[in-house]
Amino acid sequence: MQKLHNKKSFKDLNKLKHSKKYNKFVLCGALFASAFSVVEAMEFGTMGNVSASMGGAGVALKSPFALYYNPALLASDSKMRIGYSIGVGLSQSNLDKLTNLNFVKMVESLTSLGSQMGGGSKAITKTTRSAAPAMVTGATPFAVPLANGNTRAASNLTGALEEALKASGASGNSLEDLWKSYETSQGGSTDHSKLIGNLKDSVNNSSMTQEQKDMFNDFAESVDWSDFEVGNNGKITSMTIKSGSNGALDAAMKDLDTLFEVLKNNNMNVISQSGIVFQLSSETMQEKFGSLAVGLFNTTQAGVSLVGDKSRMRLIFGDQTDGYYELVVKSGGYTLKQATAEDYNKFSILQSVEKGDAHKVVSSVFNLTELPVGYAYRFNFDNSELSIGVAGKLMLGASLYHEQFLGSNLQFNTNFASNIQYNTTFGIDLGTYYGYNLSDSGQLGVGFVAKNINTPTFRFDTAPTISIKPQYRAGIAYNGKRFSLAFDADVLPNEVLTYSQYGLYSQMIGGGFKLDYRFVDVRGGVAYDLRRDTGAILTAGVNILGLIDIAAEVGTTWVDYFGTTAPKYANVRVGGSFSW
Repeated sequence: MQKLHNKKSFKDLNKLKHSKKYNKFVLCGALFASAFSVVEAMEFGTMGNVSASMGGAGVALKSPFALYYNPALLASDSKMRIGYSIGVGLSQSNLDKLTNLNFVKMVESLTSLGSQMGGGSKAITKTTRSAAPAMVTGATPFAVPLANGNTRAASNLTGALEEALKASGASGNSLEDLWKSYETSQGGSTDHSKLIGNLKDSVNNSSMTQEQKDMFNDFAESVDWSDFEVGNNGKITSMTIKSGSNGALDAAMKDLDTLFEVLKNNNMNVISQSGIVFQLSSETMQEKFGSLAVGLFNTTQAGVSLVGDKSRMRLIFGDQTDGYYELVVKSGGYTLKQATAEDYNKFSILQSVEKGDAHKVVSSVFNLTELPVGYAYRFNFDNSELSIGVAGKLMLGASLYHEQFLGSNLQFNTNFASNIQYNTTFGIDLGTYYGYNLSDSGQLGVGFVAKNINTPTFRFDTAPTISIKPQYRAGIAYNGKRFSLAFDADVLPNEVLTYSQYGLYSQMIGGGFKLDYRFVDVRGGVAYDLRRDTGAILTAGVNILGLIDIAAEVGTTWVDYFGTTAPKYANVRVGGSFSW
């Protein structure tokens, strides 16, 4: 990797490049802005070992954790049940993409190209395919004739263009004059084949290396000459380059696209979901009154979100010597145009990261404790049943929240436990279940649940308000004595608890099977998040005598975290259940 040019605007980046902590800085320091005052979040989640090991399906599946998945199921199963489960998992979205981002090379390529536009001669970082459309510093492959008959080496873009313009019939003593003359001769024509051909001829007839000739031939074809401007200072002020035609700039744009993709939604979370539930039901009780259940559910989510200031995310780069330039994405390509020092100081992501006064890292812990009480009633028909259920939940939220500006001297503050804040609210879940008896040993059922229909909201003094939007899920299941199948799907996407700028969504579908032997249950399934790139999530579980139950979930998408390979999503649970 080339050494960064010793310019003021990139001095801190140059120091970081040689730092052992550089990669971690890129992961954090390339990200943008401030937290929202209101965070609307919380995915459906996974509670209990049975559903967790069957692809997350539980809305129509008779299980110990019916109170969580669908309160209507309390009446469909005339049994007394006790279930308990403890789980912990890891979830990550998009942050792994930053570990392979070459932030320094992106800055080098763009800075060098800006220098070439301004008449300088900085070398542009090479790529595997080719370098950017500029000659290597110090190369003298051909000469540009001057008005006095002398010659000078063409060592930059402006010099090479001067020769091509003169060969095309333009006249003048400066690049500005030559370009005006060329535009006048064109008469508004969009046919620039003569200029392109002359530029290629000059290159191919020169003493340049073959690699350099390939570079200039690429340049001649890639520039949109109808969108090319030269200022009165004799410098190129704007040029549009077609995508896919220039190796270095395409590489820089690829990194930039990755950066902005990450900024749209990102998080790193450690999630723990645990609970215990006691279901009160019997045939006699159901006929006279209905079914009841009480529980205790806890969800703890600790994470980091990288967010930023929307007003300071423009890619403006450069320095006082060669000028400032901005990269703007256009349809089918990108435009490099002149900018000002004022624009750089006010709007540039590079300047804001260097100064460390705009973008932030948000560290948070949110603990949600629910005390639900559920009731359900079953209506019996000739060969089927309909159950309706409701659950009221006392909800206690505890929040730890910390944010700090990003900069070259970023140091995380881990001592913020004293900032814990509490707030209490309540939630309401509604569910329904219809079951059709296929035989004495099996029932085909469909279920639907609407959780948190009242949008429970937790308000804190010094942390963003957390508002949990309603969650809707439908399911279908075959509930048999020895064999069961189940499938669930989120009807609408749910926002994940994150403080990233554009939000992160989850929309799960999944299902699985259960083989119920006398002393051992074996379960398996698969789930998929339609809104996140975790890949297929494989699930499995086993229950021995009801006392020992182990369930696991792991995504098939594995990524590299600074040399360590791990799945983007993983969860493991232990628990058990009893019924009589």
